[in-house]
Amino acid sequence: MAGHANVVVVVLDTTRWDDALNPSVAPTLTDLGSAGTTATQAITPAPWTLPSHASMLTGTYPSNHGAHAAHERLDGRLPTLPELFGTAGYETLCISNNTWLSIESGFDRGFDTFKQMWQLVQSSTALSELVDVMAERRARAVGRKLLTTAPPGRPSGSPTGSGTASATSPFFC
Repeated sequence: MAGHANVVVVVLDTTRWDDALNPSVAPTLTDLGSAGTTATQAITPAPWTLPSHASMLTGTYPSNHGAHAAHERLDGRLPTLPELFGTAGYETLCISNNTWLSIESGFDRGFDTFKQMWQLVQSSTALSELVDVMAERRARAVGRKLLTTAPPGRPSGSPTGSGTASATSPFFC
């Protein structure tokens, strides 16, 4: 969206905060945080992925959004953060490598593009059966590139860089 800042939300489920903010572990993530805002005191309303992420996307507690063990889906009752960004004219994108954050669980609401990365390395017959080792290596290489490559327009290792961000404003989860 021209004229507005890009917004990137990176969620690394079950990642230690000190690793996520460590430039020797995740240099690109550290650069992004240095150039923007980093949440260093996040508190979760639930001890597992589905309700925690539903709370993050709706701004409400699990008792309100209803996504929990007995209802494993984010339904359409409440607006989500990506829907609000979309309404404001932003392009929204989610790249998920977590099977709980899926189209089937309703987490695609509001995203223009929703990529389920685990499907790239799994068989067509079962979610738990991985295909050959090469496919897994390619998926890991994509993940490494996302966490270690400088964002477009920013020299590697530079938190501010001299380039400009792209015209699109993706929202990652």
